[in-house]
Amino acid sequence: MSIDVTKEHRQADGVAWVVMYVAAAAFLISAIWYALIANHVTVASAPLAPPGEPLDSALHRWYQWFATTLPQERFNTAIALLGMLSLVVVAATLRGRFGRSATLSRIGGYALALGGVMWTIGNTLQLGGHRAVGLMATHDNPIEAVNAIAFTVDTVTQAFELVALLLIGGGMLALAAQARRTTAMRPGWIGSTATVAVAVLVLAAAYADASDDLTLWLLVGIGAVLLPVWLMWTARELAVGDVTPTGRTLRVRWRLARHLAR
Repeated sequence: MSIDVTKEHRQADGVAWVVMYVAAAAFLISAIWYALIANHVTVASAPLAPPGEPLDSALHRWYQWFATTLPQERFNTAIALLGMLSLVVVAATLRGRFGRSATLSRIGGYALALGGVMWTIGNTLQLGGHRAVGLMATHDNPIEAVNAIAFTVDTVTQAFELVALLLIGGGMLALAAQARRTTAMRPGWIGSTATVAVAVLVLAAAYADASDDLTLWLLVGIGAVLLPVWLMWTARELAVGDVTPTGRTLRVRWRLARHLAR
């Protein structure tokens, strides 16, 4: 029976290992592609309104340009959502590693998973909303209505993303704190988890402050570097198993053994 349980755990860790590497690749590709889109490398630059051009005319030209960027946005967002949904698997795996009964493990696992789900919901809504905006902009529809719908869609999406970032950052901090209480992960993993968590919370603050430039570079840095490295590191830690007890744990065990020997 114990052999079967161990085999099931190894198979589950193997699946989680693959998911983490796929998620790391998804975040890396999505972040780089997002940077290329935002800097108008893979799409045309937005049209500039000449002096004296009526607002309606400028909006019509801008949204017609916007519609040309949507195919790349859809593919890029789909790749990013693959990475975000993978966080649900990562969270469940880490909860199992630290012990599902541990309070910080439960809080961190649920927060990380819920953050991934919230980001997925918000960006799925944005995909649908931008699709509607693109269709309306390229057909005979009042441009003021198109602009209002686009503003509403983006505002709602940013609210979902802000909540998601707070959950992900807070969840990773809780998991790092739980890891310090156990020998399940090496100190380097704990430090990297805390680093990613702080970066994500800073990104959440940039969202709340509507700092577009800072938000862009934090998104790219976290997505292209921090999250892929953390996911691959986590996969390697899971493959290693429990690490050697810390020096403090060894000292406690030695004192206890000496006491019992008396």
